[in-house]
Amino acid sequence: MIPCPHFTLLEDSNWSYAPRTHRNAAADATLAYAADFTTRGEILTAKAAGSKILQVAVGTPASVAAERLIAHLDVLNAKSLNVAGNGIYSLSQHYPHIPPALLQSKLDYYVLRVLTLVNAGHPLQELHAGGQTGVDESGIKAGLALGIPTTALLPKGFRMRTAEGKDITRTFEAAWNRFVGPAQRVAPPQAGAHTSAR
Repeated sequence: MIPCPHFTLLEDSNWSYAPRTHRNAAADATLAYAADFTTRGEILTAKAAGSKILQVAVGTPASVAAERLIAHLDVLNAKSLNVAGNGIYSLSQHYPHIPPALLQSKLDYYVLRVLTLVNAGHPLQELHAGGQTGVDESGIKAGLALGIPTTALLPKGFRMRTAEGKDITRTFEAAWNRFVGPAQRVAPPQAGAHTSAR
């Protein structure tokens, strides 16, 4: 495995997705980035985070999302942020013309752009995410790229839902390499780079 001192990968004791959602939402604030806030996962995240959540719709310009998130973090005096949102399976229902791998890549760049701006305006001490495809994965990659201590908490067996909607389990090493492997590193977007998942 590739060493990454500011990354912590945790396996929950429960197979269900719900318990780790509640644990991740214990962060000082939660960002939920989604095209559909009516999925079971988004409803659960909103309930778990309560008033600490900021919901940002897919397609919101990165600069606008960052401004809103900085204001939200300032109000909460937040030091830790939970990054959540739709997985690739859900997003693919809204963007069927975009191949899943490309959709993930677009999300990676968008979330990195947002969190780069946020970290400059309101420095973060910790990032948390649930380790699923889509926004979770993008948040983890952004945290690693920015050098922010980042924790991914996944269900037992490092369970995740694929772009095809199938739940699979993996080894610790496979889960680790998915986020910190060379092919998964995210370079900061260049000026003018397209940062929307649209």
